[in-house]
Amino acid sequence: MNLSSAIKAIRDANIAALSTAVNQNTDCFVEPAYLDDDGEVVVEGPYNLPCRADLITRIDGCPGDSVMVNSALVNVFADFEVIESNIPLTIGTFHWDNANFTASLNTETDLAPLIEWFYSWFDAADENEPDAYGLYGVTHFMSDPHFVEDKIEFTVDFGSAPEDVFFSLIHKLSLLGAKFVSVV
Repeated sequence: MNLSSAIKAIRDANIAALSTAVNQNTDCFVEPAYLDDDGEVVVEGPYNLPCRADLITRIDGCPGDSVMVNSALVNVFADFEVIESNIPLTIGTFHWDNANFTASLNTETDLAPLIEWFYSWFDAADENEPDAYGLYGVTHFMSDPHFVEDKIEFTVDFGSAPEDVFFSLIHKLSLLGAKFVSVV
């Protein structure tokens, strides 16, 4: 299996789960960002990262319960390593909505470009139009990156973002000086 095929299979499983949930919950907010009482996107943690729900039910036009969609585990390949963006990339079995990243980075690395990467795919202004599945092509979550010795660790929920989101993240990590990246 090559990297593109693996990423497509993993993403497709999540898109299938999300689109099924949208079809089963016809009166819902799809991929909404969490907002405060003033309608501003809520941010948390040291990097001020926002978050999106998969779905929020609608009751009489008002937000109801958050619905978390879990994609099926795609285990159609054995772990493998490739060179992507000029660095070794190890791909294990992971969920599109729960990808755990480890990358070798100098602890002095400025992580602002990584945070900017996330925001660029998050679409905080909600400008993206829905696709044929009613999804918006956005990331949902990134945990605050933290260093463990000479490695950075963080988790990403790629939401309904296109496959390019994955490759752009690997490229961003390469530009930040990562010597290797692992995704499980």
